[in-house]
Amino acid sequence: MSADLLRRAAAKLRDTVDMTLPAPWTVIPLPGDRGYDVAAFPSQRVFVAQDLSESDAEWIALMDPAMAGPLAEWLDFAAEHWRIDAEIKHYPIRGILQRITADLARVILGEVPDVG
Repeated sequence: MSADLLRRAAAKLRDTVDMTLPAPWTVIPLPGDRGYDVAAFPSQRVFVAQDLSESDAEWIALMDPAMAGPLAEWLDFAAEHWRIDAEIKHYPIRGILQRITADLARVILGEVPDVG
């Protein structure tokens, strides 16, 4: 595991967000309890996803393209400061943060082992 993992994940976020509809994404309830849509431009009816449960719609809207910039910046910062050395033994929080950040990078890259 290395800083390269984090840099690759940051690059994937930036590359992918360039191909998406812009933020913010808005949850729109459908009439008659028929579900929910997520729209990038609600007034123009440009939809990101349609016919969703409320929780799925809220989740998709939460993860709109505005998240990509801060996440990519965090991954780049972590990559610049990545060290696996004796200090981790003295600062356990650092090891935990590295593991969590690496886990996030693996999820972004689709490198998560199948747990099912």
